[in-house]
Amino acid sequence: MITYFLALILAAWGDEAESNDDLHQTITVTAPRSQDNREPRAVVVVDADETLRGQPRLSMREAMRGVPGVMVHNRHNLSQGDRITIRGIGARAQFGVRGLKLLMDGIPLTMPDGQAQLNNLDLTAVGTIRVLRGPASSLYGNASGGVVEAWSRLPVERGISAVPSALSGADGYRSYRLAVSGYTGDFRFQVNGTRHRSDGFRDHAQARFDRVNLAMMQTLTDRWSLSLAANSYDAPYLLNPSSLNRADAETRPRYARGFIVARGASKAVDQQQAGLTLRYRGARLTAETTVYGVRRELINPIPARVIDLDRDAAGLRTMFRTEWNHGLSLSAGMDMESMRDDRREFLNLGLPGDPAEVPPSLVIDSVIRGERQLDQIERVRNLGPFVELNRDFSAGWLLTLGARYDYFRFQVDDQLPADGDDSGRRTMNRLSPMLGLSRQFGENHRVYANLSTAFQTPTTSELSNRPDGGGGFDETLEPEVTRGLELGYRGQNAGSVRWQAALFAARTDDMLTPFQTDDGGTVFFRNAGEVSRRGFECAANLAPAPGLNLDLAYTLLRVQFESFAPNGNELAGNDVPGIPPQTLFAGLSRRKRPFFGAAEVIWEDAYWANDVNGPPDGTGDPADYRNPSAAVTNIRLGLDLTRGKITGRIYAAAQNLFNTRANGSIVPNAFGNRFFEPAPGRTWMIGLDLRFGGPQ
Repeated sequence: MITYFLALILAAWGDEAESNDDLHQTITVTAPRSQDNREPRAVVVVDADETLRGQPRLSMREAMRGVPGVMVHNRHNLSQGDRITIRGIGARAQFGVRGLKLLMDGIPLTMPDGQAQLNNLDLTAVGTIRVLRGPASSLYGNASGGVVEAWSRLPVERGISAVPSALSGADGYRSYRLAVSGYTGDFRFQVNGTRHRSDGFRDHAQARFDRVNLAMMQTLTDRWSLSLAANSYDAPYLLNPSSLNRADAETRPRYARGFIVARGASKAVDQQQAGLTLRYRGARLTAETTVYGVRRELINPIPARVIDLDRDAAGLRTMFRTEWNHGLSLSAGMDMESMRDDRREFLNLGLPGDPAEVPPSLVIDSVIRGERQLDQIERVRNLGPFVELNRDFSAGWLLTLGARYDYFRFQVDDQLPADGDDSGRRTMNRLSPMLGLSRQFGENHRVYANLSTAFQTPTTSELSNRPDGGGGFDETLEPEVTRGLELGYRGQNAGSVRWQAALFAARTDDMLTPFQTDDGGTVFFRNAGEVSRRGFECAANLAPAPGLNLDLAYTLLRVQFESFAPNGNELAGNDVPGIPPQTLFAGLSRRKRPFFGAAEVIWEDAYWANDVNGPPDGTGDPADYRNPSAAVTNIRLGLDLTRGKITGRIYAAAQNLFNTRANGSIVPNAFGNRFFEPAPGRTWMIGLDLRFGGPQ
């Protein structure tokens, strides 16, 4: 009885999934909040080891390209990072990820205010990735678009192994990695270290970072386990080439404007994060409690200002799941999070002398800081209890009811009272309910429907970037509220064909949209009235022959303003910028040892880059405001070799094989029509992995 009540306080659910990567021989420990694979949501699990085989593992696009409804735009700019959207949510992000909940080994990578960074997500350490598409606030909070949960690999067989790797490619790409894993007694661990250096495809795009990820699990008893996840990311410089107008993007895609170079646009990041999870797993009760902390230091020169930010964040997450008779099960828990930012901003007076003579490692330290423009302490606190009830009925029916209440308090303390005290606080709160129904047909087919809601707050950076130039928080920004309806199907036949499809519609009130007012590089935000989302997504996986896999994914998506009139200009009926109406992925891979290989095509439809969907004054070429459609072909080939206890893998890859001129992403509503972020042409890479040691 004591154990039962302790578990109620703790919270957890764990499962193990074996990976089929022969080089790593690992399993993945997972603990999703909703552990029922019958759940009435669009969920897919990506086998990262298989999907990322023979790839640089530098962008989430490599892992997500075959997931319908998910679009990862690789900006080929490590200063800004990938832009991830799920069903159109997330396109507003100017850096990092917005509108989605990201977790690694159950530890949130999304901060309490809703902003997430991918710096410390090391794809070389990931075994599986679970993607939930659609509004997910009822369980996860502050997640309008969905959830991405990554889980580390842990050894499946006893022994110690080491896997050193080296990759080299075009544009000065060099990456050196070492993974050490072990399984002894009741203890399992994995340590991954990466050293990355690159010159970048574009001018002023050099990057350097070092990253270490650690995952450990100690089995305490047959019911209790303790896990630790920790990571460190140190990037002394990530230079930012910024975006270009259409003419420059097409004719000189490597170009970086002199103004951007002279201002030393770049970023330096030093971040550490760690979390500890205690899990209990009984016959009818599972429970877990996680505590975590984050420390982040950022120096970010943009053309107008130099941002100097120190961040401390911490959180506690506890949940349990219990099963009763008559097909009833209950999951409940609570998130408690806090964040403190010490934000200082200075005028950017640029680099001294000739910017071309400043080496990349000295750019950030050489930028001259002018008068202090902003000095404030920003705090965010969040409390989010949640509950979900499942009821099994006869004939394969499952009813799901869920709800979460989120309470956010934003507080700013102005440290520059001489220009007026802009201190203040804001509270934002919302109840997010969810109703779902699913039915199983046979053993492997399920249809489902759900009505769901989501709540998304502005981030502290969005609140602090005020168009009037003042300090404190923008009092005009309101949180987004999304309501959605989804009908879906997933299944597989008795052989080797799996498929899924979903039809959905959603409406978002007060959607946050970005805009720029000058060439200073500062992005501001405003609420855009109502936005509608309607779409269809489907995917299939089949094996046309032994050892061959064919993956197909298609997304049809229409995201439009229903009511939005900035500056009196009515935009109802326009497409929201940055979101392709259609995407298609087709990939064929051979996974039978010793040879492996893959060929894939990724096509994106043309899409608008500004809210107006063309020239604001009605004159000019509409093509200057529209990202053209493009199809990119990638291939990779590899060979696995074994000699005694040493296993090796050598592989080569060509991205954009046919040298298609394309943009990796766009900056919505950028000043001066500089929307476009060019992607490289044909690029080559070669890699070598070795594995020493292994099972006893």
